[in-house]
Amino acid sequence: MPLVAPSCLPRCGQQTQPIPIRPSVHAANAEALLSHIAKVQARRPGSKVQRASHVDVHHGIARFAWHVVQADGTALPDGLDLAFVSPDGAKIERIIGFFGPLRRESE
Repeated sequence: MPLVAPSCLPRCGQQTQPIPIRPSVHAANAEALLSHIAKVQARRPGSKVQRASHVDVHHGIARFAWHVVQADGTALPDGLDLAFVSPDGAKIERIIGFFGPLRRESE
C-alpha cells in the first residue's frame, strides 16, 4: 500500500512557496519532494515506509498515519502527515509531517 499514490506527486506542481514536510525540510515542488524521499531511503537501505491508516479527507485536508520498517524488521516510531489539497482537488499544495506519538496532556 503506497504512502501517497504516485499519481498525486506530479500534481504538486511548481509551487511559489516551499512545501513544509518535516520540521527541518522544505520542498519547493514535486521534484524537491521526491529528492528528499530518495535521500531518506538512501540513509536506510532496505527500509520501507508503510501507510498505517486509511486516508481521511475533508475540507481540503487529508491525514494519514505511517511508519518505517527497517531492513532488519525494526519499526521506527509512527508518524502522521497532513496534506493540504487545492480547492479543485487536483494537486497537493502542502504536506506537513509529524514523527512519534502525540504527547499526552499529562506529559
